[in-house]
Amino acid sequence: MKRKITLSIVLLLFFFKVKAQFLSGYGISIGGTRSTQLWNTNTSDKTDMMKYRFGLNGSVFLEMLSDPNIKWISEFQFNQKGAKEIPYNSEILSSRTNYISFNNFLKYRLEGYDFSPYVLAGPRLEYLLNANGPLDYSKFHAGISFGLGSEFNFKDPWILFTEFHFNPDIGKSFHSEVLDVKNRAYELRVGVKYNLLNDKDFDVCPPVHL
Repeated sequence: MKRKITLSIVLLLFFFKVKAQFLSGYGISIGGTRSTQLWNTNTSDKTDMMKYRFGLNGSVFLEMLSDPNIKWISEFQFNQKGAKEIPYNSEILSSRTNYISFNNFLKYRLEGYDFSPYVLAGPRLEYLLNANGPLDYSKFHAGISFGLGSEFNFKDPWILFTEFHFNPDIGKSFHSEVLDVKNRAYELRVGVKYNLLNDKDFDVCPPVHL
């Protein structure tokens, strides 16, 4: 019985150590989005860019991997997109599209004392919550993100950060026989992350005598 209890404790310690080293942090962000739409009609080889409009964004995320420089981020994000002054059937209209997206970014970070700059990039899968405007937008489409950011290391384990993202569509947010539409957006975010890893997470566990 004593041997079984000791073995169970060792397995639990190993499980929590592996879990802690895989999940390195979690956090939230809020920000603003400047978005437009690219309209490509079959009657012309020209792509028309609509006027920009502003919206809001917010996210919750998990940061993974124990490497101090390389991280993987998975997040759920709310994002407001759309465009202004859309020419449609001899009218000038506007569009607002609200999305929930599942984003995954590879992040490369340079360790600093007061702040740590980083770059990140990865795919997005966007789901249309609701929209107003002249078009019947697709429920799902794919996008990609390229970003720059910086962490401010003043109150570890609470890490403040700011990010700038360029977010163009890969797939079409609207498709018909005569028209294809893609979004293009720029995001500015601020947020806070709780850092789960510190120096003691990389110490070797003391031996357990059976």
